Amino acid sequence: MNKRKTNGLTLIEVIIAIFVLSMGFLSVVQLYPLGIKTSRISYHQTVASSLGQEKIEEMLSKSYDEVTDIAREKLNNLYEWQADVSFVDPEANLVEIQTDKGVKKIKVTIYWNEGQAQKEFNINTLYTKK
Repeated sequence: MNKRKTNGLTLIEVIIAIFVLSMGFLSVVQLYPLGIKTSRISYHQTVASSLGQEKIEEMLSKSYDEVTDIAREKLNNLYEWQADVSFVDPEANLVEIQTDKGVKKIKVTIYWNEGQAQKEFNINTLYTKK
């Protein structure tokens, strides 16, 4: 009568458990860089949105006649901006026109570099003569 007590794990069970755990760990580690990249993209888009909204508000605080194009300029070390202002026809689906019919379209663009690529974020609004 050879009865052995099996209170522990065999070597093969330990090896299989370590293998399964390491595969799960490696899967998580591979997703980490993607999460960092996604987080960085979201951060830049959020900052660009806030900066763009700030510039739109600045332009809307001016009188109608003072709102004009602004050439590309630096906001800080990471971001640049520009504003393009055009006249639109309120009676023809806001088509851009050459003459002033009392409505301007303001397009603010925020630029930044992400790696080797230049990214941009646009915000548009309309400004009417009072």
